[in-house]
Amino acid sequence: MRLRFGNAPLYSKLSIKLLFGGNKRIRVSSEIDRYPAAWLAPPRLKEVEGRRHGKRTYEIQLHLLQPGMRLTHAERARRLDEMEQTLLGIFTELTEDPKVICVERLSIRPRTCAFTNHGEISQSATAEAVVWF
Repeated sequence: MRLRFGNAPLYSKLSIKLLFGGNKRIRVSSEIDRYPAAWLAPPRLKEVEGRRHGKRTYEIQLHLLQPGMRLTHAERARRLDEMEQTLLGIFTELTEDPKVICVERLSIRPRTCAFTNHGEISQSATAEAVVWF
């Protein structure tokens, strides 16, 4: 699955890494204008260990979206499987970052309703990322 630059608030396999590394020069769109797209909800800080250095635990929600109008049941299932594999790849790549200690409690599920009025299909992943600071 190929994600387009500028489709959503944060995007691609590097989007989660940018959250922890931060490239301040990257600008992204706040609306979904093309599919496939990805949307990374603002992360929620759950836990902090240490004062000057230690570890933080973030709850991350990442949503992948594809066009879904007039799809057969088989095509819809194929696209959902493809999005699930993409999400697994994204979180696997995240664990390779030296700042990330681990990714825990990964949950992937298809969404029952669309985010927009375009009728897209989507897979949502929720996980906890533990990072060094």
